[in-house]
Amino acid sequence: MLSDIEIEQLLRDGLPSNQNYGPRAVVGYCPGYEGTLPTLLLREGSSTKPTQELVVLGELEYKVETLVVGSFRVLQPAPFGLVAPNMVYVRDPTKGTAGAIVRDPQFGDFLLSCDHVLLPDGLSGYPLLDGSNSRVGRVDGKYPLREKGPNRIDMGLAVYEKEQLTLAPYSDTIQIPSIGDIVSKFGASTGCTSGTTRCNCATVKVEYLNAKTFTFSNQLIIEDYNSKKFCDKGDSGSLVVRADRCPLTDSPAPSAVALLFARSDSNGFSVASPLGVALAEHSLELVPQP
Repeated sequence: MLSDIEIEQLLRDGLPSNQNYGPRAVVGYCPGYEGTLPTLLLREGSSTKPTQELVVLGELEYKVETLVVGSFRVLQPAPFGLVAPNMVYVRDPTKGTAGAIVRDPQFGDFLLSCDHVLLPDGLSGYPLLDGSNSRVGRVDGKYPLREKGPNRIDMGLAVYEKEQLTLAPYSDTIQIPSIGDIVSKFGASTGCTSGTTRCNCATVKVEYLNAKTFTFSNQLIIEDYNSKKFCDKGDSGSLVVRADRCPLTDSPAPSAVALLFARSDSNGFSVASPLGVALAEHSLELVPQP
């Protein structure tokens, strides 16, 4: 199994030239589970080898998933004219989704979404608007991404001043899904969709609108389900829940899983950040929406 340092080197430098892959070919890595080989995720068009070829690094074999090659990008910019009951934005085109309410024991409740939705300029204090251009809050929490070293989550907070957004129900329980589990989300762009988990501890590179690329570790990889896209531009900030149907109709409220923020359109795989450790690190807890 590769060490964290070796994974970082793979993401930075790509596979060795003698493996017949272009530079910076690797965009993600999933460790093996239940007896399977570890998987390297490649950038689209970088492979000159057949599907599911094996490569050897050192003394270990790794499966190359040409099924899941592609570039992971944040779910922006949102479609022009996007209006939804859980849509939030600071300015066009950075419209996204309000995913959940979280509580800080000292400062109270906040609306949870992605940093690249709530803080497109990296500055807090801006008014937060909904789909009808009405002010619903003020951007407050700032959790900047690190260019060096892996990140756990793309997260931003806003003071919720006017409670008129529609959030999908969820409990205060946070789960880590198993491989093959069905998960769902309610996004501002694509509404209710479901997907299948393919990896729950991936390390991936994600491209942002400012042309910067950030590394994220321990991420959830979600595959489209029944040929329907799990997410699209404008769904950043959606709360992923442990449910096999639309969370708006689920009863009782499902457990929370992760915060959605990126996708590779070429392969039907999405990336979401598990919530448990990320919220605990900032002394935040979920406020359930029954």
